[in-house]
Amino acid sequence: MTEKIKFGVMCQNMVLKEWQFEAINKILNLSDTSIELFIVNDETQENLVRNNIKKTNNLFWNAFIFLNNRRFKANRHVDLSLKFKNL
Repeated sequence: MTEKIKFGVMCQNMVLKEWQFEAINKILNLSDTSIELFIVNDETQENLVRNNIKKTNNLFWNAFIFLNNRRFKANRHVDLSLKFKNL
């Protein structure tokens, strides 16, 4: 009997980018894996926004990130609240 591969996920909130969600789903669909730990940062959204503004206080960089994130499906957000509500 083989032992399952256990893994954990750490994220800022319950909304991930689609490529992150797909990666977690692919791992979970394997027969010998299980998610054992799910850590969500409890920092408020207001603090996250304030910190991100401090880090990227550049108009051109912010415009690039905004346009780039809208262009690719992998950068769309997926809410994990329902998928991991039993953990």
